[in-house]
Amino acid sequence: MVINKKINIYLTPFLGWGLVLLCGFSCGPTELPRLNLEFEIPVSTIPAKEIYFVGDTLSIKILFSKELKDMTSEYSYSFENFDFRGAVRVVELVDKTKDQASQPGAFGSIELKNEIGGFEIVSDSGAELNFHYDRESYILMTKLILKKQGIYSIIFFTRNSSLGVTSLNRTLEIPGYIANIKNIYYKVNEGIVTNNHLINENTINYFDENDVANNWYKPFFSFKVVEK
Repeated sequence: MVINKKINIYLTPFLGWGLVLLCGFSCGPTELPRLNLEFEIPVSTIPAKEIYFVGDTLSIKILFSKELKDMTSEYSYSFENFDFRGAVRVVELVDKTKDQASQPGAFGSIELKNEIGGFEIVSDSGAELNFHYDRESYILMTKLILKKQGIYSIIFFTRNSSLGVTSLNRTLEIPGYIANIKNIYYKVNEGIVTNNHLINENTINYFDENDVANNWYKPFFSFKVVEK
């Protein structure tokens, strides 16, 4: 009996530590599942057509609620006074041996009139999107007065982490998950009137309008400006 007591005395501390280690592996907090969410912002061009005359006005309107659902429509997030890092490029399609992104900038061929928020030009081809936030929604309204004939293309995009910007690499408060913004896309005219054939015909790019897998994401709008 004395021996058994000694055994119990010596074994008890080891059993205690064993229980602590076991609990550390099995009773500790479980890592939450991760979500990489993608969101979509609508863009309207007014009027949405292919051919304009010199002197015509092309209006750009972006309006969306602060409550955005991700592109699977399973999760939503309230973007309060958020910097979406939105940007736009306007180029003239003049060189069929280059892609759309390498065409020359065209802000010199338009007159810009911002109404609510608007474009803040940073180069001959690029501008930042400045949204007006009213606590419930975001809006941008601007007018492009077309001054020179040619073939033009506009692309809306987000300056995200892939370009070295870290402001979108943030954790979203979605209960039960560790959620991050993977990307924010822009969709022009519901993906219907985008005139992507002008890009196909005047650059080395090819955008397949029948590519169903990517049909949710149409950031381009291309058009011609002709003399009256």
